[in-house]
Amino acid sequence: MNTLQKVKLSKELIGLVSSLKTRQLKALEKVKASKRALELVALLGGQVEPSTNTPETDYTPLLQGIISGDINVFSDQTKLDELEQVDDSADADLLKNAAIAAAKQVLIGLGEEIV
Repeated sequence: MNTLQKVKLSKELIGLVSSLKTRQLKALEKVKASKRALELVALLGGQVEPSTNTPETDYTPLLQGIISGDINVFSDQTKLDELEQVDDSADADLLKNAAIAAAKQVLIGLGEEIV
């Protein structure tokens, strides 16, 4: 990798870290930005430690609760924080449906009309 590529990747990484620190991003954007930041660190030669001894968390009750409306991420910020922590071990369709339901909850909470 040449110097110009490293500079571009470094600039992208700095922008991502800045966005994450200033809380400018929505939940799904935070997840994507975090993953991209890890990719950039690895590309730039840094070490990304895989989490080896961490037990898998079952996010199914959280996701189902958001979908059913029993859990509202707009009124309970801790649930939104939990949703942001969901990893690849969760069922992809369940996660997608929960993300859609969470987005609707936030829009309704902000007084937006859902069509």
